[in-house]
Amino acid sequence: MPRPAVLALLLTLACARRPEDSLFYEETWEAFVLAPTGVIDVAARVSNRGLRRGLASMHARVTRPEGAMELLSEGPTTTVHVAEDHETLHLAGGSIGNDGMGAGSWRVMGSELSVVSFGTTWADNTLMSGTAVTVHRGGDALPRTPRRFLWAQGVGLSIGYDGEGRGEAAWIVKDGALVEADDAAITAWADPEIVLEIPSQRIVATFRPTSASAPEPIDWNSLRAERWLLSFAGIPTTRDLRAADAMISLDGANAAPARGLVLEER
Repeated sequence: MPRPAVLALLLTLACARRPEDSLFYEETWEAFVLAPTGVIDVAARVSNRGLRRGLASMHARVTRPEGAMELLSEGPTTTVHVAEDHETLHLAGGSIGNDGMGAGSWRVMGSELSVVSFGTTWADNTLMSGTAVTVHRGGDALPRTPRRFLWAQGVGLSIGYDGEGRGEAAWIVKDGALVEADDAAITAWADPEIVLEIPSQRIVATFRPTSASAPEPIDWNSLRAERWLLSFAGIPTTRDLRAADAMISLDGANAAPARGLVLEER
């Protein structure tokens, strides 16, 4: 079946006057926590890429060496409100995004999850205490390639990378200060070792996943046939999150240990 015909089955026609009117529009709000119990993953999204446009959902999971456990599941629903500045998403049973307390401060709320506040390098909750990072993404371009996300937190140093076919972003936080990392690149992606290099800062970070690969649907509520058609159109449908032990070498010095995570959407 030709690709235009497949896309016609998936999506309803719309006039693309704004990005969120596009047939391929999707916006996500994510928070990751390196907690004592494992990796906490909170992901919310609004998407036009399925059989029904404008559906929203939010999930929270904890990934441990013995497997993943669901903490929160809301949606899919069309009862959704995106703030005018797009910094917050509200569903009937939960919300995620800027808490209005200052730059870099987020909050997650849900009917089955107590309030969790996220600063730039922390998460304030007995369940989720630990270091945290939040990610807000959106657009209507098809990725075409897998999304790969890396994050490592060491003593006084945090590095991260988020990239796919549409573009990439990377960051370094050293002793509380943000440092440019425009030349970051993944130079190896295979078991048992993933390598992220940032030549301008002479940083090499090596990740060794400590939990088994266990891909899950990005949206548990989508139909299997729908996921197959989306995959055929070049849109990732599975999400594989793993905790990792990391080693970070800075300025050519001996590598220091760090905690990390590895995420691939494909």
